[in-house]
Amino acid sequence: MTEEDIVRQLEENTKALKELQDITLKTARYIRWIRVMDILKILLIIIPLIAAYIYLPRLLKDLAGSYSELMPGGFNSLLLK
Repeated sequence: MTEEDIVRQLEENTKALKELQDITLKTARYIRWIRVMDILKILLIIIPLIAAYIYLPRLLKDLAGSYSELMPGGFNSLLLK
């Protein structure tokens, strides 16, 4: 092997390593975005459930109170029929 062959192979290896590094960085970014999107999906499910747990009982109580003013027997009279 001549010195020129060694230099050429080193240049080819350097190009290949640079391409591999670029591909690896793109893959790492892709995986990072996948993780972020998974967290956002979970938050989009959990946050409304927590909000419903906090506000829904109060809303139902207010609704039952308003409805009991309209019906003489109240909300329970509808359930018993």
